[in-house]
Amino acid sequence: MIEDLDTELDKVNVEAIIITGQSTSGNPSLTYVCGCNIPRGGLYIKKAGEDPLLIVGDLDIGSAKKGLVKNVLSSSHYNYLQLIQDHGIDEARIRMYDKVLKELGVEKKIILSGMIEAGQAIDITRRLEQQGYEVLAEPDLIERVRRTKSSHELDLIADVANKTEVVVRKTLEMLRNSSVSGDTVQYKQTSLTVSDVKAFINRKLVETNLLAVHDTIFAPGPDGADPHNHGTPERKIKTGIPIVFDIFPQDISSGYCFDTTRTFVIGNASKEIKTMYEDVAVAQQTALDQITAGTDGQVISKSVCEILEKRNHKTPLYYMKHPGMAMEEGFIHGLGHGVGLTIGEMPYLSFTRKSILAEGDVVTVEPGVYYPGKWGIRIEDTVAVEKTGHRNFSTLEKSLELK
Repeated sequence: MIEDLDTELDKVNVEAIIITGQSTSGNPSLTYVCGCNIPRGGLYIKKAGEDPLLIVGDLDIGSAKKGLVKNVLSSSHYNYLQLIQDHGIDEARIRMYDKVLKELGVEKKIILSGMIEAGQAIDITRRLEQQGYEVLAEPDLIERVRRTKSSHELDLIADVANKTEVVVRKTLEMLRNSSVSGDTVQYKQTSLTVSDVKAFINRKLVETNLLAVHDTIFAPGPDGADPHNHGTPERKIKTGIPIVFDIFPQDISSGYCFDTTRTFVIGNASKEIKTMYEDVAVAQQTALDQITAGTDGQVISKSVCEILEKRNHKTPLYYMKHPGMAMEEGFIHGLGHGVGLTIGEMPYLSFTRKSILAEGDVVTVEPGVYYPGKWGIRIEDTVAVEKTGHRNFSTLEKSLELK
């Protein structure tokens, strides 16, 4: 939580942190510390143990004052435009940084963070070091702070979860109302394609104030055998074939995300598909039963691997025993990842890394099995870790056959 920022700064023994960027959009660190959307970005400087300062352009003062930072100043306060005219933008930036740091009593060690281009980060670091500062690299510091969600953040995630599930339910209802010609699904007398379904999904996302930061996964048949295949646009929707529907939008207003996956078959599923679906469902429930504060994500991941291997699916456990073999089928990805202002942040549920879950963590639980040339099956929920158990934000029915 944001209250942990001073603790993290103390751990790495620095005097202050600078977080910057040209916008809060696509800049989760700046969004987090500001607590609001600032279209043209700004400069956030916090000295350890003291309240932060946020400097923005004149046009963004109103937006910035709606956020978490109480001390908000315009760059005009530092005569920034005149500095640019006299010295050029790169030197002007450093002169303003230096002036602010000196006013705050920062003498030496600082951290530079935020979403900025690598070349710009190198230039800022070099120029600050020329001014006598020591710039430390701590790329994960803000992510560590963001990891534990406050009750307000959990409410924001619950809100985007509810909105996302409205979109999913409307999509499934559209598919239920479709007709079938042979084994091809039709809507309004036209054969449905992946592109058609995604166009429907995107319309519903916009109507619900959600943004698809990355293309939604709607992957029928062999497309679903690749966990990150988003679906071939021209592929027709067929009956009896598993479709992996993975949706992970961001709320346009709050910036918080949600992630959920359901796999379904339109019509009747074969015995083989039903068995594979049950295997994944059992594996997921095995993991969910263990999600609570103090549990090691690595242990949970291992238990899922053991369950799936007993059901004749290869997993990372198997591949570790067979070095050199490509991970092409079975369970071939991590069990889960954190969700917040991004899709894919701390903590991670992985067979390869120890990760003790803490109250306030928000993670996905998404086992899957994949068989190239055939199909894939994945079920995913997003949950908040609690002191004794978890809260599941995912309320969508887990049912294989869509009828």
